[in-house]
Amino acid sequence: MMFVTERKLRKVIEETLGVEGSGEKKVLGLKKEIDEREKQITSLKKDIGELELKKGLEEKEIKHLVKMREEQQNIEATKKELEMQRKYQEKEMAMQTRFHNDTISLLKEGHDKLQEVYGKIMERLPNVNMHIKRNEEV
Repeated sequence: MMFVTERKLRKVIEETLGVEGSGEKKVLGLKKEIDEREKQITSLKKDIGELELKKGLEEKEIKHLVKMREEQQNIEATKKELEMQRKYQEKEMAMQTRFHNDTISLLKEGHDKLQEVYGKIMERLPNVNMHIKRNEEV
């Protein structure tokens, strides 16, 4: 706050009016003007305080909103990552199932062929066995 001494006030008055001791009416008018200016200064300081408070609140709100947005983005990224992992696991399970089914079908085909060969061998074996038994009897 700017303080005005009487000497400074007289000097300003003299410079303004250009005359020394111009009268009490002019001095009173200047004092009123000074009082009005001081009131304006006080009012402006009050306004500055209110604006600084408002600025502080708005900065806190912005920080909060930014933090909320970052958290939301993190949640969305986590969801996307989990979705990708689920899709990968589904594809992996489908491939494993297909491989398993292909392996089972190949084993069944091999088993069927082996059974067929075994059956053919068994058809021949009794003949050989009977031939051996006949030779033993003779």
